[in-house]
Formats: sequence, structure tokens, C-alpha cells
Amino acid sequence: MPTDDATAAMKEVERSTNELDADGFAVHSSYNGVYLGDASLEPLWEMLNGRKGTVIFLHLNAYAPSVMGRPTPLLEVAFEATREQ
Repeated sequence: MPTDDATAAMKEVERSTNELDADGFAVHSSYNGVYLGDASLEPLWEMLNGRKGTVIFLHLNAYAPSVMGRPTPLLEVAFEATREQ
């Protein structure tokens, strides 16, 4: 789900639910530099909270670019679970 754009993500929720009969969604902890706690995603979370039984699977982003010259899986994955930028 494109969680860097709430409008696009909400459209994907509608499409996946209506056309594909999805009952859950996988998201990365950050997508194109936007973290799940970003205020711009509030409409998406409100939409998903209103859907009973919807499952959200959070996957840490081990494929993000290196940070400070260190491979992301080495340092960042541990912090991705708690960061709310």
C-alpha cells in the first residue's frame, strides 16, 4: 500500500476490498521517507479503524537506503519499530 500518499492509499484500500476481496494490508514502517506516524496519514488510519476485522501487517523496511554509511538492516530495522517521524 502506498503509505506516502494517504489519498492513493485509501483508493487502494477501496480497490483491494471491492475488487480483490482483501481483508488485510501489508505496510512498511516507512515508505519513500514517510513514516506511519506521519500526520498526513491520519485519514487512512481513520478509514481502516472504521473497518471491522481489517488486518494490518507491519513489515520493517530492511530495503531502505543506507543511513550514515551503515546498512539499514544493521541499525535502522531495530529503530523502525518505534520511530514515528
